[in-house]
Amino acid sequence: MLFRPWIGEGGGVIEEEDIQTNVTGVGYEMIDALDNAGVIIGVNSSSPTNITIVNYSSTPDDFPCDLKAVGRYVDIEVEDESAIVWPMNITLYYTEEDLNESGLEESQLVGIYYWNGSGWELYDDTGVNTTDITIDGIHYEGYLWATVWHLTPMSGGADIEPPSKVTGLKVKDAKDGKLDLTWNAAYDNIGIAYYKVYRDGICINSRVTSTTYR
Repeated sequence: MLFRPWIGEGGGVIEEEDIQTNVTGVGYEMIDALDNAGVIIGVNSSSPTNITIVNYSSTPDDFPCDLKAVGRYVDIEVEDESAIVWPMNITLYYTEEDLNESGLEESQLVGIYYWNGSGWELYDDTGVNTTDITIDGIHYEGYLWATVWHLTPMSGGADIEPPSKVTGLKVKDAKDGKLDLTWNAAYDNIGIAYYKVYRDGICINSRVTSTTYR
């Protein structure tokens, strides 16, 4: 795994805290490091191994200008990766303070990013749950999750560059009491996941993954 000391604002190296844990090798286990690192890990293992969660004191400042880090920044290391039945489930919780410090709105959060050796990249299977939750007396605004097949340093992230507006909307009568909608694809720097369709100001479908709708 490629690694370098992460630089925080002002040029100082971000401090770290190592949290040692282990899995017993008897199937699926939840590793709760919420108090120390703001993360819960779901792991399935075939034999015992040690897992180290490296918790950094702040998020890195080398995210691209169109992205922004939020919440904790962690690195998860497995002593014997052959003992892991992949994938792992990673959950990073964030608080109102995390959002305020980053200057972000929840609607800007997209998921968990990982360091690919030369830059930050969004995990393929990742997302956000904005449901408020209180755990052990601590209130969280929500969490970011990812299903991962590899481990590198990771951080929750937000897309601060909005997508382009949809253009070329066409409406065709399907003659069965319904309408066929088509439009030109929007552009976004990290890609378009889905569209929302509204009728009279009310959302009637919040996850349309193509540029057509009936």
